[in-house]
Amino acid sequence: MRQPDTIPDSEPRPTAAYWSLVGATFVSSLGLGVYVPVLSLHARTLGATAAMAGLLIASSAAARVIISMPGAYLGERFGRRPVIIAGTVLRGAGAVMYSFATSFPPLLFWFFLMGLGAASRQIAILSSVAAMSGSGRKGRDISVLQAGDLLGYSFGPAIGGFFAQRFGLQAPFLVLGVLEVLSAVVVLLLFHEVRGGRSAARTTGLASVASALKDPVFRVMAVLSMSMILIRTGSYATMTPLYASVQAGLGQSQVGAAMTMFSIAILISVQFSGRWADRGRKRHLVALYALTAGVAHFLMARSRSFATVAGSQFVLGAGLGMAMPVPAAYIADNYSAGEMGLALGALQMASEFGALVGPVTLGFIADMAQGNYSVPIQVGGVLVAAVGLLAVATMKETRPTLPGRVAETSARDSAAH
Repeated sequence: MRQPDTIPDSEPRPTAAYWSLVGATFVSSLGLGVYVPVLSLHARTLGATAAMAGLLIASSAAARVIISMPGAYLGERFGRRPVIIAGTVLRGAGAVMYSFATSFPPLLFWFFLMGLGAASRQIAILSSVAAMSGSGRKGRDISVLQAGDLLGYSFGPAIGGFFAQRFGLQAPFLVLGVLEVLSAVVVLLLFHEVRGGRSAARTTGLASVASALKDPVFRVMAVLSMSMILIRTGSYATMTPLYASVQAGLGQSQVGAAMTMFSIAILISVQFSGRWADRGRKRHLVALYALTAGVAHFLMARSRSFATVAGSQFVLGAGLGMAMPVPAAYIADNYSAGEMGLALGALQMASEFGALVGPVTLGFIADMAQGNYSVPIQVGGVLVAAVGLLAVATMKETRPTLPGRVAETSARDSAAH
């Protein structure tokens, strides 16, 4: 691990290559949103039970855990561009084959391959953005990438619902296949390998993983990332619909509208949090995350109307958006070009365990509470607050030095001597 480098001359601005990666991320999350509304319905038409539909979703999370480190290594060893393109093509091909499946086992296989392609592509994109961003822009550039992810996921369900209603439940998966082809073409034309990272990765190799795992702050960042994934897959995607429908008495349209506030709030707060991360306020952002997200869980567990459910979802999204750029920005600021990709892969692998463990754990707690969904929501709030406070107490602030400050500091030192 290294301390962040200063920028000798200028601060690189986003290029066409950067925006091609933002576009690829947007397409990926758009595709996710397109098929999410029909995934379980399509599986049930082929004889799958609710538990089997849950297994389908878990297979994608398992694929992301499995591929995170190998995908990161391949990107750092042989180049991120071929990994991005290969992952995009694999996900698109898997989606097309998924749409033609006539029984559950092929669904499981093709959905697993889709998870492999999506995860390997996304870690290569994230490490590329971190490598090409200037020292004073990493938080902002990563937050814009995450905003593209959120925008795609927000628009996707409406598009998927339209195509499913007009052309059948298989149509959204075909749409995803087409979108992935377009994404691969854009990346192929506009994105070029980040210079320096590939050769540096050959010299550091897997040693960067060992270095990261020995870093106590990296381990805290991994747990922090896991808690954020737990919010999205456990508190938000699993518990909120159940609580809002059963205990708050909301209709399906109200539940959907209330949950939309979560994405809107993240989209707003992540724009500010990226800039604050670049200004050396990562610990402040994590503290806000611990406070805001923790309080939001307890507000949710006491909500009894559409307004209070929607309000708690907005607060929860705002809190999550505060911390979203922090773990990746921390890695980008503290690890060299050769170490960064594998460190980000290790971070992603750890965070994906939140998707595997979170929904199952909170569901188990709900069953133990005999269907009282406020209990797992409150447990989630305590966990999120505790992890956030642990991160605040452990992490060291990093603030890259900008060109103007380098010159100013040098002049001041010269005058002092």
